[in-house]
Amino acid sequence: MSFWSLVGTLITGAIIAGIVVTVLSIDSIVDWFREQLGHRQVSDRLAVTILQNLEHGNYQVVQGVFNTSTQEYESQRTVNSSEVDQQFLSAHNEDGLAVWNV
Repeated sequence: MSFWSLVGTLITGAIIAGIVVTVLSIDSIVDWFREQLGHRQVSDRLAVTILQNLEHGNYQVVQGVFNTSTQEYESQRTVNSSEVDQQFLSAHNEDGLAVWNV
């Protein structure tokens, strides 16, 4: 399965378990990744976010931990926000994808 197919799986699965925040900060994203990864060996894990612009200036962020050994997402969530901080926004490429080193 390709990485982009897995990104689609992440988006589909994360839509089910969404949360809403007013302002999404890079700190809250990194904190969630750290909670999910704990003290485990992370050399085969990717911390990924996908940023989507929604109507009326709102954002949706799909966040997940991808295990490159098993080719599966270990955890994922969706966060809807009316605002994201500039540092977080700048971390995403033109496709809205960012891979984090946490």
